[in-house]
Amino acid sequence: MILVGFISLPLTVQYLGAEKYGIWVTISTFLTWLTIFDFGIGNGLINKLSEAYSFGDVKKAQSYIATALATMSGISILLGIGFSVGLSYINWHELLNVSGQVNPNEVSISISFAIICFLLNFPLSIFQKILLAYQEGVISNYWNIAGSVSSLLALIWVTRTQSGLIWLVMALGVTQLVVSAICGIWIFIRHKPELRPSMRSVRYDMLNSMARHSGLFFVIQIAALVLFQTDNLIIAKYIGVQNVTDYSVAYKLFSYIPMLQALYLTPLWPAYAEATAKRDWGWIKKTLLRSIKITIFAGFPASLALAFIAQPFIHFWTSGQIVPDRMVIWMLAAWTCMGLWGACFAYMMNGLGEIKNQALFASLMAIINLVLSITLVQDYGVTGVIAGTLISYGLISVTVSPIDAFITLKRLSLRNDHT
Repeated sequence: MILVGFISLPLTVQYLGAEKYGIWVTISTFLTWLTIFDFGIGNGLINKLSEAYSFGDVKKAQSYIATALATMSGISILLGIGFSVGLSYINWHELLNVSGQVNPNEVSISISFAIICFLLNFPLSIFQKILLAYQEGVISNYWNIAGSVSSLLALIWVTRTQSGLIWLVMALGVTQLVVSAICGIWIFIRHKPELRPSMRSVRYDMLNSMARHSGLFFVIQIAALVLFQTDNLIIAKYIGVQNVTDYSVAYKLFSYIPMLQALYLTPLWPAYAEATAKRDWGWIKKTLLRSIKITIFAGFPASLALAFIAQPFIHFWTSGQIVPDRMVIWMLAAWTCMGLWGACFAYMMNGLGEIKNQALFASLMAIINLVLSITLVQDYGVTGVIAGTLISYGLISVTVSPIDAFITLKRLSLRNDHT
């Protein structure tokens, strides 16, 4: 997946140019924001399926899957109706601060196709959650690789045919939709046919069970989107969409380090959930400490090493079209280290099902980040946006969240000893 990203980014930048690439990144950011409309159901499903898996309750697992799929399909239909009514009233060209050199119709049509593909793929996103809940992260990664390679082939086809932004959006959207559909067919026909959903399996009382966690996951999702996905929108709005490109390319480069960490941490989420159901607190603590050590001795040095080479590498990577500011590079490196540190504790707390404080801390970070980023971008540009994130992370994610995680783990262990 990382290799595909390295290949596809320069192809996209060279094909679209700086401003249209900024539009493409902003569209992607907007679609990421739409994921909040699953209301945390996907993440809540992971915990409930992990619990059912640990006790071998296939019937309950099937009902959870059917209920989640039916609910998210209904949400997708409602969103589709809402967008079909509202899109005609939005002036995307003005909202994204696009110059007069870009055709307004090309922007609006591209966004419309992107939303259609997203809504069709929206309920299919639970297929990856099923694999993760059953601790089959390796298989999930294979499907992610299939999606990435398919997207790369679609990108190469579009760039060779010089079809424009609209066809790029359509090709990538349809490709992801097809891969997701095939993944679901494979799971329910061949891999785990006993989990195949049916209308008879839909039980909305189970939605209430998932909602105990999903509501708080929903809050965390919104906070995470503010922390990770508002920067491009703020930059586009206040200093122009052309500035999104420099920032997003540098951000993309550093994002590969958390992606590598996620390959290790993501399978631990359902494992933590299963260990919680079995009250194996010793294993949880040992696994948490191991993830912290790997982060400190591998993730931190990798982030700092990348900071030293990032500027010349991006110059080479984009054939000289993009050279981000050195201060932006080092601030992104610091942000990456903070994110790696906080992720170790977040995945454990997700598995424990201890979401309340996480939602509170994430909300505080999101508010601080948004206020500071909007304030600082107007005086300091892109560095001001990143500074807002660094301050919010430093205040909460680096200090308060880890302390809370250790206190929570100790409290659960003591409760188990007394019972």
